[in-house]
Amino acid sequence: MKGVRTVCHGQPLAHNYGLVQTASGSGGRCVTPPQPEDGQGAERGRKERNMTDAPHAFENDVTIEQEVENGEVIYSAYADGKLIRRYPPSHARNAMVARQLATGALSNLTLNRDLLDVAAWFAETHPILPGHFSLQRYRFQTWHKVFSHIVVFSTPTVREQFEAIVGEAFRALGWQISPHGGSSADWLETPILTDISAHRRLSALGRVERALQAYRRSEK
Repeated sequence: MKGVRTVCHGQPLAHNYGLVQTASGSGGRCVTPPQPEDGQGAERGRKERNMTDAPHAFENDVTIEQEVENGEVIYSAYADGKLIRRYPPSHARNAMVARQLATGALSNLTLNRDLLDVAAWFAETHPILPGHFSLQRYRFQTWHKVFSHIVVFSTPTVREQFEAIVGEAFRALGWQISPHGGSSADWLETPILTDISAHRRLSALGRVERALQAYRRSEK
């Protein structure tokens, strides 16, 4: 990531990783500003925006803010205005490292939330289909809204139907299922739904149903 010349109260600061100082003193904060595109960067940006099939990149959702506490720089990562993590110098030596760590954290948080929602939705809407499912995701897929496989544990007669229903729900939530191999994979098990409150189940049911309705309209 290119450095950005930053200014605080009219005084130039050192280059950094996409951060702009917005306050001075011990509680200084930094935010990521939009950067103009030119030349090859602009052409690349246009091509990326036109690639409607490209998976969503979680890095685009991350904003890094910098604060100084007790003489140490703390990097706070946000997405949609919500705090993801705070990284002290022992975890992130600069903003670029903090962004990389936060991107992975946001990706995992999003997939685990959606896994819970789809599992709860499926249990409510398809109670007669036996079995459960897990997800497989390769490490290189962590930066984007994509995973590799839905693994269904059920009888052979319903396994294909089970996978198709769950797959549509994940696609409706914006995920791509890309069954490419890799050297290292993570397995994500569905949570134990008996530990989830009725309110959380209803929230999941409504969220997935709304996403499916919008997805099906867009597919017509």
